[in-house]
Amino acid sequence: MFPTHDVAARPAAKDARRARDRVEQAREGIIDRLAAVLDDRDLEDFERISAKILAAFDEPCDEEP
Repeated sequence: MFPTHDVAARPAAKDARRARDRVEQAREGIIDRLAAVLDDRDLEDFERISAKILAAFDEPCDEEP
């Protein structure tokens, strides 16, 4: 990944990997907690609503920032 002579880059790579691992662990925890409380009907509603939200961001925005 990094050349062996690039000692300064190694700690940054380790920090980035640790951060990714923490994010992935948090993501898995959120998924587990949601799955424990949502039934099939909830999941269908979630899929329907999230599809609409994602579609809204796929369309160009008419407003100026």
